[in-house]
Amino acid sequence: MNDQRSASLQHVLAWEKWLTEWNQCYQAYRSSKEKANGTDKKQHPWRRQMVESFQELRAILNISGIIEYLQNQPIENLILIPHRDLHRFPLHYFFPNYTCTYLPSAYSKLRLILEDEENRDDGEEFPINDTPDNCPPLHSLLLVENPKSRPFIQGKATPLSDLPFAEIEAALIRQPFSQVTLIANPNATRESLCQSLQTPHHIFHFTGHGAYNSVNPAQSCLFLHDTDQLTLTDIIHLDLRDYYLACLCACETAMTGDETITDEYVGLVSAFLKAGVTYVISPLWTVESAASALLIVKFYQHIEAGQSPPMALKSAQIWLKTANCEQLIEWLDQVIPQLAQYKSLQLVLQDQRDLLDRMENDNPPYSHPYYWAAFTISGV
Repeated sequence: MNDQRSASLQHVLAWEKWLTEWNQCYQAYRSSKEKANGTDKKQHPWRRQMVESFQELRAILNISGIIEYLQNQPIENLILIPHRDLHRFPLHYFFPNYTCTYLPSAYSKLRLILEDEENRDDGEEFPINDTPDNCPPLHSLLLVENPKSRPFIQGKATPLSDLPFAEIEAALIRQPFSQVTLIANPNATRESLCQSLQTPHHIFHFTGHGAYNSVNPAQSCLFLHDTDQLTLTDIIHLDLRDYYLACLCACETAMTGDETITDEYVGLVSAFLKAGVTYVISPLWTVESAASALLIVKFYQHIEAGQSPPMALKSAQIWLKTANCEQLIEWLDQVIPQLAQYKSLQLVLQDQRDLLDRMENDNPPYSHPYYWAAFTISGV
C-alpha cells in the first residue's frame, strides 16, 4: 500500500513539474516577438521541444498502459474527459488510431442529454440524425468573418493581430452552402451576432480571436468588432440546439496565462455545448494562419463529402501532417480558381504556393504537431 501511495505521489509531482515548465515556456512563447520571416516563433523552445514534452506527458499519464488495454477491445472511437488542466492539452495526439472527441465533464453532457429529451419539441426546423461515421446534409452557415477587434488590455483598447488567411478561409468554406448569413466588419457586433445566432443555422463558424479568462471564466469571450465581445455568459443564455457544429477557428480557447485550473475547466467550448450545439471545434493554441486555414478548409471538404465532424477533423489532421509540398501545391491548384472573384485573396494563396514550391518536396512542411494537434472537437 505504501509503495502504491509513493508511486502515485511521484506521478503527481512529475505532472506538476511538467505543467509548471510547460506554462513558463508557453507564456514566454506568447510574449516573444515575431520577426518578418517568422523564424523567432519557429525556433522558440516551446515549439522546438513540443514533441519531447508530449513524450514526457505520455509517460506521466501512462498512455502506453491505456493503449495496451484498448487494443484488446472492439473500440474505434474515444470520448476523452480530461480533468482540470488536462483540458489544455491535445490528448488525441496520443491515440492516432482512434477517432477522438472531448467532453468538459461526463455529468455536464449527461445533463444536456436529459434536458434535450425533455425540452426539444417535435417541430424542430433542422432535424439532425447522424451516425458516428456519417454527417447529415448541412445547408445553412452563420459566418463571422475576421472582426477587427480592439479589446481593453490593461485599460487600453488594443488592436489584435491580423489573421491574413481568415478571409481566404471564409471565402472558401461558404461556397457549398445554399444559405449563408455573413457578418463582417463593421457589423460584427454583440447585438448583431446574438440576433443572428437565434436564427436557426446548421453551422456557426467564427474566424476571429477569442480568449479564456482564468480569473473570471464567465468573461471568456469571442472578440468582435472594436471593443464588443460575445461572452461565455451571453452564449449559455442562447438556445443553440439547432446548431450541429460551432467552429471557433482562430480562438485560443485554452488558458492564456501561467495559472493552473483549481476546479473543473469551464470555457467557451463548454458554453456552446451547454447552449445545445452538437459539436464544437476549437484550437488549444493559436496556430499560424496559413496552416489553420488549410486544415479548416480541408475539414469542410470532408464534411461536404459526408464524413461526421470527428472523422472529418481526424482526416484533415492526417492530411495536413502527411502532405508533402507537391501534394499541397496540387491541392492549392484546385482551390485557387475557386477564388476567381477575390483577386487579392488569390494572390495571397499564390504566394503560399510559391513558398511551398521553393521548399524541399519530400518533407511534409506541417508535420510538426504545432500545426495540427491544437485542433480539438468536443461533443458526442
